[in-house]
Amino acid sequence: MNATADAPGHVLLFGAAEPTGLRLALPLPLRVRARVRFADDGVFRVRLLPSGTATPEVAVPFDMLLPPTGHPEYASIRDLFGRWVGGALGARVLGGIVLLGRERRAVLDRAAAVGIEADLPADREWGFEAALEVASLKAILRAYGASLPDREVARLAFRIERLIAGGDGDLAERLVAVCAAPGSILPVQGEAPGRPVPIPEGVAFLVLANDGGGVRSGKVPREGGEEGGESRARSFLEALGRIEGTGARGALQGLGSALRESHASLAAVGRTDPAGDALVAALDRLGPARGVFGARASGRNGTGPVVALVDGAGECAVRDLLAGASPFRLGCRVGQPGPS
Repeated sequence: MNATADAPGHVLLFGAAEPTGLRLALPLPLRVRARVRFADDGVFRVRLLPSGTATPEVAVPFDMLLPPTGHPEYASIRDLFGRWVGGALGARVLGGIVLLGRERRAVLDRAAAVGIEADLPADREWGFEAALEVASLKAILRAYGASLPDREVARLAFRIERLIAGGDGDLAERLVAVCAAPGSILPVQGEAPGRPVPIPEGVAFLVLANDGGGVRSGKVPREGGEEGGESRARSFLEALGRIEGTGARGALQGLGSALRESHASLAAVGRTDPAGDALVAALDRLGPARGVFGARASGRNGTGPVVALVDGAGECAVRDLLAGASPFRLGCRVGQPGPS
């Protein structure tokens, strides 16, 4: 049978330094979609759709992924995918085949072709890798008539990331891809996703993407999350809960202050990019009087897209700002900011 599944991207608003700490993720309306159809030629294939994209097809014979006797070491499977341009994509898509057959003893008796579509940038800071693994795994499960609870899907996707793809993504990212709700913020504490917190009517988060222009530092960010990130995350959630209807101005300014302080703490230790710093400063100059309450470069290390908290007037002001010489563009909007 044919099967499809999708999973959302996300950006990290606040993140504790340690994996067990509290993080606040902002799920995005941008998604990765996986389509699985069975193949009669005994070859597993991964292809980016629409066809004609720069990444070539990855093709792996059935017996190389699922040998009739024994199981290859995970390192051997990583090496296998490493032979292809686009092998990291193939590993994250087909890794579920390996783990379902090897660890879950699933009956996988036919090869399959997996097509991947995405309106999400292929960047970890946008949650692409986690969304790719989760969407592919869910589609594979459906195609082969299997199922797993949501948290088990996230855990298996995490094992795909570490064992098959050889990446360093964490479990929290996969939990967001599984448990996210549209128009909300998802708290994740270690391995426990919290209840999604709806974004109040009248405000929105604008996610602003840098398409490669402007000044970038080129540095490798220091590992670890922001200092005080967990306490800011808790304060942010409390302030979000105080907003009613179209938004209490004081609570909105409190949310904006948390974003600004978070960005400043990351910039002070050299973790952010100059291009992001310049945009955040420009957004701060617009300020609450123009409907822009605060902004922060997302991600644990401040190297993701810039996120701005706005109302309706603020969205218009941000669009006007980006229409100038800025290398940034509006990637997406989360929430309904109301009339301008």
